[in-house]
Amino acid sequence: MLLQELLGIDEEIYLIEESYTSQRTPERTLQYLNRFRNFPDSGNTRVIRVREAGHTLGLLFFNPADGDVPVDFWSVFTGAFAPAALKARFEALADSLLALNPPEKNVELSYETWLSAVNEYYSLMLVNRNLCVSCSVRPESYSSVFFRKPHKQSHRNS
Repeated sequence: MLLQELLGIDEEIYLIEESYTSQRTPERTLQYLNRFRNFPDSGNTRVIRVREAGHTLGLLFFNPADGDVPVDFWSVFTGAFAPAALKARFEALADSLLALNPPEKNVELSYETWLSAVNEYYSLMLVNRNLCVSCSVRPESYSSVFFRKPHKQSHRNS
């Protein structure tokens, strides 16, 4: 996946917002980041900062496996696609969190590259039906998605 390649990580990633459209008004992102400041152990968290020319495009927080979630993963927060006022709120929250907990890594990316990577993430999640909370329909197999022309049989006169 492009995000893992760009960030140089092997663990799974999960964007906090439930859809690409929600990235335009990242309420969940802003709520979680506000709450994160009050966690007692927030200064000991592994963080990756994605930036472009000093502006924070995204923050990733590492979540180690535990009894509830058996795999390590990174939570991805971004305000880069929001209107100016919400983007400014995201960056202010990011700056305050980074002042308490400096990132282990800064990754410099262009806005366009970050946008492409986030688009790819949501596209793959849609294709794999991972964004549907109550889907009762299983993903289609390739044979039912792609139409195959029947082979013409040749008739020979004997």
